[in-house]
Amino acid sequence: MTPHIEQLYVRTPRFDEGDLYRSEAYSQLSVRQMQLLRQAAALFGEDAAKLLEDYAEVLYDQAEMECRHFFRQGYIAGRSEMIPSSRLG
Repeated sequence: MTPHIEQLYVRTPRFDEGDLYRSEAYSQLSVRQMQLLRQAAALFGEDAAKLLEDYAEVLYDQAEMECRHFFRQGYIAGRSEMIPSSRLG
């Protein structure tokens, strides 16, 4: 991303500061994730559970890159839709 878009991205509220993070739906997903991790550890051992945690971390990093992509594309799309102030009046 360009430095300007990166600065804008950094200034946006983090996901864990938003409404979706505090939603019941997200809470249920988090509970389910922990249940699955505990189940994997019980079935396959702690090494497998650690591998799954590492895998999930990579998925998170990929999702972060996707979020940055969509943020950038949204910014670009929004700027292209802006009406010049000379035409507002």
